[in-house]
Formats: sequence, structure tokens, C-alpha cells
Amino acid sequence: MCLYLSREGSVNIKVTADKYLESVSGLNLPSDYELSGVFISDGTQEVLVVSTELTPTVAAARKIHKDRDARRNVVLVVAIQTPSGVSIIGPNPAGGLVGPLPVNQAERILQAGLDEQSALMARRRFTQLFSAIQTSGDLIGITNSGLFATHYLATSVREREDWNERVNASQTLSTLRDTELIGGLGYQSQGLGAGALLLSTDEESVNAIAVLMNSNEGFEAGSERFKSSPVQYGLAKANHERVPWLIMLRGDQIRLYPVRTDTGVGRRSQAETYFEMDLSVIDDRSSGFLSLIFSAGSLETQGIVEEILAGSVRYATALGERLRDRVYEHVVPNLALAVANELDRLGLGGDLDHAYRISLKILFR
Repeated sequence: MCLYLSREGSVNIKVTADKYLESVSGLNLPSDYELSGVFISDGTQEVLVVSTELTPTVAAARKIHKDRDARRNVVLVVAIQTPSGVSIIGPNPAGGLVGPLPVNQAERILQAGLDEQSALMARRRFTQLFSAIQTSGDLIGITNSGLFATHYLATSVREREDWNERVNASQTLSTLRDTELIGGLGYQSQGLGAGALLLSTDEESVNAIAVLMNSNEGFEAGSERFKSSPVQYGLAKANHERVPWLIMLRGDQIRLYPVRTDTGVGRRSQAETYFEMDLSVIDDRSSGFLSLIFSAGSLETQGIVEEILAGSVRYATALGERLRDRVYEHVVPNLALAVANELDRLGLGGDLDHAYRISLKILFR
């Protein structure tokens, strides 16, 4: 692997790859754009880095991508360094420019794609990361699948007094992976076989199992190593050890699963109820959840996670009550009036109870 540091005066972007090219013959860059280098992984995915003092345009970015791509069978991403950050285009240039992004966020995204074992996996990973930036709103890199109330996470949780402290703590943690991340979060671990770890805190309490996945394994897909999906394996291990939480780690992704089937506001199955962070794409608005939710102590009885769960339940309950009130106060009267008018037109009017029953049948059908 080789490490590249951009030259003095430009954005200090740092990435590693199997091969690095300082120059590329035949590459015709637009005026005011300068080549910084090309990073190539064994999986044939490439990151072409250029610099400019201008605000990059989609047309210029697509021209650079097309000129380097030249119908080759590679996955190519172009990163454009500017004084305001890093803008990225690719693997499909029709998708437009993403950014400008903070330097450390762009580095993690580019590195995640370069680290994939094949060009196909790199294409999927890049596409997933860019989609997360464009569609996740204030919770970039966060997937909340039925565990907490998403709006509660985006509002009340980030209004905690210790939120800025959690963001600062997560800056270093977000660069760690696998056992280093487990240690950085404050856990002590004991091996249980096949990538499973029993996690304990300094107080020697045990509240979680961690499972370390390989990059070629999917969370829910069958795995020869686990004789089932990694998630099902982890849940079985956690049940056997009688711990309430499961932490799954796959490269840049970390997930928290409840082991009890009645935990979570979404009432989904065990394997479908989780909170995920993608450490390649999180930013300052979402990074604090890493320290807040996954740190040793957070999973204790009456700890932070239980506190967030309780707040999520209160929020979801209040939301349901407000929705019910709005339905019965605003929707049902107007619907009943429309039904009564139609019954009158058909010569069947006069029975308001009948009109009301028809309205409810229409509403809940």
C-alpha cells in the first residue's frame, strides 16, 4: 500500500492504495485544473485526484471522468480538491457532483471504495455512500431500522448537554476499525470463536456480544464461516450468553441489535431491528452517535441507550395520539359529510349513524 499527501497549498487529503501514479499520459484536463495523482487498487477501482482554485462544474467533472475512463473496464471516481472542500463524481458520471465535502469525510469515502476487494463491490460501495450523502438529510451515515424514533434522534438527542463532547470523542473513534474500535469504545473483550467477542466494561459488567465480519460477508446473507447469516449467528451467541445487545462490525459499518424481541419502536423482527452507522460517510452532525450509543457504559441497565429508547417510545406514542386526534377531528367529519351528501343523492339519507359507519369503513379499509 502507498500513502499520498497532497502538495503544500492544496487540500490535505490522505488516502492509501496499492498503486499511485503521479502523472498520466494523454490526460487532457480543463484549464485551471491540475493533476494531483491517481490511486489504483488491485480490484481495478481508481480515484483520480485533481486540484483547482475554481468552483468545479458538472461539465468539467464529467469531461475529466470521460477522458480518464476512455472505455476501460474500471470503476473510476474523480475527486476535485478546492479551497472549499472536495467534490466527487463517479462511478457513474451521470449522477452529478457530490459535495463539496469536508476533507476528512471525503477521505473516508474514497478509502472505503479503494479498500473493497473487487471493482463490483467498489462500485456498489461508492454508490451507497454517495446516495447516503444526498438522501439522508441531517442524519448522514445513519440507518435506524425500527430501534429508535428517527425524529427523536435528529432533534432531542442532539440537544443533549454532552452532544458536543460526544462529537469530539467520535472524531478519533471514527477512524478505528474492528478490535481497535472495540477497545477505543472502552470495552474489554474475550474471544468466543468465529469472530465473536464477549464485551465487558471496567466495572466487569457484560451487556453485549460483538461479531467481526469480513468484507465479503453480508449482514443477512448466509456465511460458510458462521453456518448461517452473521446476524443470526450473533443473535444466537448473545442469547446463549444471556446478554441484551449485539454489536456487528463490518469494515466501516457498525450496527447495534437488541436481543430481546420486544425492544424497539418499530416492532420488527430481531434481524430487522437495528441502528447502523457507516463510519465512511458520517459528518459532524451524525458522528456523535458513535460515542453516545456504542461506548462502554451506554448499554448498561438504565444507561444512555435505554434512555433514548424510552424517549423514542414517548415520542412515538405522542405522535400516534396526535395523528389519531387529527383524523377524528378533521378527516372523519369531512368524510362523513361527503358520505351523507352522496346518500342523500341516492335517496338513502336521513340515517347519520349509517353515514358515520360507512365513513369509518372507508377510512380503515
